[in-house]
Amino acid sequence: MERLAGRLADGLVQKGIVIQTDRDFYRFAIESLLIYALNLGTLFLAAILSGKVPECIFFLTVFYPLRTSCGGIHMKTWYSCYVVSSVLLESILLLSGIVHISYLLLLCGFTACSVCIWTMAPCENPRHSCNRAEKMRAKSKARLCSILLCIMTAVLKLLHMEQWATLGFCADGLCAILLLAGHIENRKNTKNK
Repeated sequence: MERLAGRLADGLVQKGIVIQTDRDFYRFAIESLLIYALNLGTLFLAAILSGKVPECIFFLTVFYPLRTSCGGIHMKTWYSCYVVSSVLLESILLLSGIVHISYLLLLCGFTACSVCIWTMAPCENPRHSCNRAEKMRAKSKARLCSILLCIMTAVLKLLHMEQWATLGFCADGLCAILLLAGHIENRKNTKNK
């Protein structure tokens, strides 16, 4: 992916669209876009093959805002992120039609996830630090997204829309797990320095 992005950035430089000093910036941007396109393309292809396109759209719609505001652990390479996210999403989509969450588990799970999100978000990535104002905005957004997701999932459960309630629960739970794992990884990295 890096080589392809490099070739495309070199092409932009050769055509005079980009100056040489900006080449690396454009290479990184192109690589990021290619990775996102490949990841989303694979996720939607898997959703199409499993007949779960609306569920995939719903999950990504509720998961993405919470994930971007919470932060958390990230894979070391783009392809490990690609494989893990593809397997996780497809597993969640397939299980959402089979697994139904009881009211007690929903209450306990959302309580645990909310405590995790309210106390730990956002988790800083060592490669991208945030200033205090950015952290406060992310914390507020994470809290708001978490509250809205809990309410929406409870309403879906009350309406007996089990599959959709399970997807909402999984989105909140996955964000909380990734957030907790990110904090654990940051502590390990701090101790190893």
